[in-house]
Amino acid sequence: MEVTFSQHLSVYKATVYLKLRKQVVRKDLQAYINGEKDYEHPLIKERIEAYLRSNKVYNEQGNLSQIGKILKEEGSIPEYEEGKYQIWYTKDILLGDKILFFRRVEPKKGSPINELPLKLDKDGRHFLLPTSQNPFSTFEIVASYHVLIGEEHRNEEELEVKWIWKDLESSHLEFSGILNRGKDTQKEIRITKNEIPFEKNLHEFISELFPNEWDDKLLRYRTPFDRSLSEEALSTFIEDKELFTWKEYLVRIKELPIMPQTKTDALLWRDFLLEKKAEKNYLTKRDFLSEAQKIIKLEVLILYELPPIPEKRFMETLKQKNKVAWWHLQAPEDLQ
Repeated sequence: MEVTFSQHLSVYKATVYLKLRKQVVRKDLQAYINGEKDYEHPLIKERIEAYLRSNKVYNEQGNLSQIGKILKEEGSIPEYEEGKYQIWYTKDILLGDKILFFRRVEPKKGSPINELPLKLDKDGRHFLLPTSQNPFSTFEIVASYHVLIGEEHRNEEELEVKWIWKDLESSHLEFSGILNRGKDTQKEIRITKNEIPFEKNLHEFISELFPNEWDDKLLRYRTPFDRSLSEEALSTFIEDKELFTWKEYLVRIKELPIMPQTKTDALLWRDFLLEKKAEKNYLTKRDFLSEAQKIIKLEVLILYELPPIPEKRFMETLKQKNKVAWWHLQAPEDLQ
């Protein structure tokens, strides 16, 4: 199953004073603490160890701290910086109040300085989206900054965002578009497409998305039997769901696992599957009953405890609506 949420995301701009904690990629330090790289010069080694201690890579016992474990496994370490920044941020039902891009600017005398009514997430990760000049990275706003000081710009911009699920196991975000669009194209910020891991409990989210239709045990969407669905969808219990909206997002689902909504739907599904079996093959009475048993024991049908198929009525119905399937069942009887 692949689920895609997409929308044109409103992006706002401000100039603010911030203190940031960024995750910086340091593969050299990762190699050092993993024992893959060493420095013979004692002064260099001493400076590296001092840097690691000052950044709390080790705890008081001299073992790797949580920061150290992240450096060891992922090759990144937090660094702090403080100053005046231009930020581009969004206020979104899915992403929250999140910075998507920033760049440092020089403080100028006479610049407006006001308390801003921005409610940026203090506990979550903010993004520096990738461009041709910088790779993707994340950062946090240091919690001591309870009030943002600076200047809010009135222009509103737009980026396209997609949230893509791979089954219910993982998901990522994709951003594309241009920030700071204007007459001077040299100042434009072109966001390059990149898969950004996005941590959400997808099992909980899909239950909220389909509160009455989603089956948490079978991980399937309950739906009425509908002959307008393709034969493949009805036979495989896999459907491509048409576009629908969730909040401001358009949602498309490919290969959605489905199941009957009610026992009545399960009976209709049973009869359809058996009809298609008979349409494609000659079946003796024994074959017919064997196929019927296999069908009602399918994972998506067995929970409804369907009764044995009424053979005579089923044949009468087929004779009226599907001559081929009826003949494939009747001919072996005539031969016997």
